[in-house]
Amino acid sequence: NPGIVIEDFRRLLALRHEPLILPALLQGASLCQQILTTLALDVSKPRNQSRNRKQELDIHAVEHMMRERWNTRLSLQEMAEAARLSKFHFASKFKRVTGQTPVQRFTQIKMQKACELLDQDEQSVNAIAEQLGYEDPQYFSRVFKKTIGYSPRAYRSLRRA
Repeated sequence: NPGIVIEDFRRLLALRHEPLILPALLQGASLCQQILTTLALDVSKPRNQSRNRKQELDIHAVEHMMRERWNTRLSLQEMAEAARLSKFHFASKFKRVTGQTPVQRFTQIKMQKACELLDQDEQSVNAIAEQLGYEDPQYFSRVFKKTIGYSPRAYRSLRRA
């Protein structure tokens, strides 16, 4: 989807005005990965539409759903149902095509949004966690640290330094 690539590329270009600190570099690397994954998926998408529709996985539609629902909880079952596949087949095909599990990808999207929210305003980490659909702010902080490499508070402090 060209719109997704353009949006991600604009966000990547905006980072060029940021100081060269690790959180900005990590966000840039993540955006590059997203752009390249989206482009690779588009290039590898079969042009012959006569294939059995049940066997295809529309990664763009799944990614779009993930991006639209960044502020909710989204289960593997819901993603699989949207793709009209069993959980097992959906997870297996998604990982084969993208190199990530659907849950890893959705978490990455949520953490990118968390970075944006931490950069944009003065909301508390607890409020951002709630906005992202995390009921437990401590769990959100652990996931954020595992994904980004810093706690949300440390990320915010580094970005402002």
